[in-house]
Amino acid sequence: MLDFIFSEWGMVTAGAAALAVAWFFPPFRQAAITVAIAAAGLLTARHIGRREGAARKQKEWDDAIVRDVQRGEAARRDAERDVDAGRVRGDEWDRDRR
Repeated sequence: MLDFIFSEWGMVTAGAAALAVAWFFPPFRQAAITVAIAAAGLLTARHIGRREGAARKQKEWDDAIVRDVQRGEAARRDAERDVDAGRVRGDEWDRDRR
């Protein structure tokens, strides 16, 4: 139940219900409008937080891809250098030694 209350639809429903209460029950108008404003504020804050969080996570992923590409290129250069030199890295018995 709390998942729905704090979801986007839950906040929209709470705001709409509060505005309905304000329309049909004038004695509760001030409290209902306050609840509707609070729901709108929470919905806005949640949306901004999710958007900013998604952008931050996407930047982390993009940076990780760049690092992986750089590491892959460095590993390829090292491997090509080792092959050109006629040796195998980490070969403890150095089978190619002459």
